Amino acid sequence: MTTPACVGHKQGRFLQSGTEARIEIEGIGSLVNICA
Repeated sequence: MTTPACVGHKQGRFLQSGTEARIEIEGIGSLVNICA
């Protein structure tokens, strides 16, 4: 399995263990995922 073209960070940064990804929609709530 490969990553599609144009996906990722130009400087080669990647999510690391412990990185928190948070998505929040005002009035609805938030979704938090922590990378393992």
